[in-house]
Amino acid sequence: NKITDPKAWETNDKIRRFVSKNLAQAALEANASKLIQESITFFYKDNGNNWIDEEGQIKPISWTQSALEAEANVLAFKGTSIKPVVLRFGGFYGGDSEISQKMVQMGRYWISPFFGIKEQYQPLIHLENAAEAVLAAIKAEEGIYNVVDDEPLTRGQLDDALAKALGKRGLIRIPTFIVSKESNVGEFVFRSARVSNKKFKEATGWKPRYRSGYEGIQAIVKDIKKESKISV
Repeated sequence: NKITDPKAWETNDKIRRFVSKNLAQAALEANASKLIQESITFFYKDNGNNWIDEEGQIKPISWTQSALEAEANVLAFKGTSIKPVVLRFGGFYGGDSEISQKMVQMGRYWISPFFGIKEQYQPLIHLENAAEAVLAAIKAEEGIYNVVDDEPLTRGQLDDALAKALGKRGLIRIPTFIVSKESNVGEFVFRSARVSNKKFKEATGWKPRYRSGYEGIQAIVKDIKKESKISV
């Protein structure tokens, strides 16, 4: 699987480390008033059932370290003519996403695509919600903001949401013993991240169209069926 191959992340890391810095410098030279940097929520430390805000403890792995560097590249321009805004997104999902289409395909064959412990939270954001958040970020003051569903679901609840959308009674979960908790994959999938979007909503008035995976997954299954992207 390419996700476990460090070489597969080289281009991704170069964009985060170097392109973000170059764009920030170009924005300054162009007298831009605001710079919005995409980031991720995947480096928050496991926090069980507790909510995580932007002050939550960070524990990056090799795949996510460059995202923190991209944040630093942009936030370094605080105090200049540019107001840097960092949006930490949850995992993207949507009808046009190849990953989401594969997720639905797995559910169609009764297999859960949400690997990990079912009681742990997995932060997500529907692509339509994410796009609207970027527009809303124009109103935000400089700083870091989490952009996730209103109600993050546990992996078990995400199973239920996908099963319900597909008209199935339940999904079979892949055993977690096949991955070591000490590996990069394990470090990622065995975390529980109940991430809050409260700060961003209060700063911008943004309201996600889909509040949780229950509504969002139902929408993408309908979209996939409508567009005949895959057989559902």
